[in-house]
Amino acid sequence: YYCDDVMFGIPLNQVDLPITFDDAMVNYNLQSFGGAVDTIMVDPTNLSNNVLRQEKTAGAQTWAGTTLGNAGLATAIPFTATHHFMTARVWAPASGTPVLLKVENAADGTISVETFATTTVAMGWSTLTFDFANNAPGTAAIDYTKTYDKVSVFCDFGNAGVGTTFYVDDVTFSTSGIDISETTWANNFMVTPNPTNGLLHIQAELANSTEVAINVTDIQGKIIYQTSSRGASLNQNIDLGAVKSGMYLVSISSEFGVLTEKIFVLR
Repeated sequence: YYCDDVMFGIPLNQVDLPITFDDAMVNYNLQSFGGAVDTIMVDPTNLSNNVLRQEKTAGAQTWAGTTLGNAGLATAIPFTATHHFMTARVWAPASGTPVLLKVENAADGTISVETFATTTVAMGWSTLTFDFANNAPGTAAIDYTKTYDKVSVFCDFGNAGVGTTFYVDDVTFSTSGIDISETTWANNFMVTPNPTNGLLHIQAELANSTEVAINVTDIQGKIIYQTSSRGASLNQNIDLGAVKSGMYLVSISSEFGVLTEKIFVLR
């Protein structure tokens, strides 16, 4: 016999964006799969905040993850041709951890879009931007005529589980693709030329003199280049050497936020 969800009291509200895990009256309706284990718990870095804890248990599948609102969101995600971003905060033990976010139709799982972002902080929180117009290779492209009302998050996607713990919070639809806190710390961020043969120039005007980490990752989240710079401006030349032709992500990050540009290497 099986029993589930026997409750007394006021019915909980259906989950909807933004997903913060802080509302006791919301049914987050989590569903883990592939060997992941999920829990809503107090943020170990901020005791006034609740987060999703996702453990990728030893032996978990490379695609292990958690669906947020397994029965679907209360309202569809309002994607348009100009508004196709979501953001989420992710705590990971290592920088460069690939995180995949998937949206789909709750009534028809064949309608879906998947895209990657990569953590930039070790043992800390990264604010990640997911561009659904930039779908993961081999997966369906976004169709703005379709309904997407279900969200799943896959921490350390593509790697088998070894018992690692991740935390996820503040899953949000973003009209601009840039978190508000990120819009002021770095202006005129540019990566040129694009497309490139591998030689790049990265520039930005910084609001504060600060340490900036520069990472280049492939679409799977593997770091292929790392360096850093300090000052009130960023002017950095990098050589990607003999990397293969394809799409890569160039990100700059500091204590104030993260910005990412998509580049294409053509050889």
